[in-house]
Amino acid sequence: MRLPVAAVLGCVALAGSPATGGEPVAVRANPAVSMAPATVVLTVVIEPDQRNRLLTVVTDSLDFYSASEVSLEGDQASRLQKFTLKNLPPGEYQVQARITRADNSERVAQTEMTVTGGV
Repeated sequence: MRLPVAAVLGCVALAGSPATGGEPVAVRANPAVSMAPATVVLTVVIEPDQRNRLLTVVTDSLDFYSASEVSLEGDQASRLQKFTLKNLPPGEYQVQARITRADNSERVAQTEMTVTGGV
């Protein structure tokens, strides 16, 4: 089977670019839409920076709240952090990934996800 040239070129272009598109932090929920009780994996991509000290990931809806913190060792920290959320009830969720830097400034990324089902 042959792949279209555009698909191959698109993959090559993405492979060479930073995962966050130049942003200091990015967050993605997979799947973005699921059925309760849901299991969702949050992927956070962090651009290396010697000032990075703490990653905080908050997941919030009307019936659910979760917060996790990971210490970062500046530009030596892993670029990729994964968090698994299990048994999520139905709802509209806001997910925020926040990097706190040595000077207490913050860099923030957000996404949304939906869990359907229930009464």
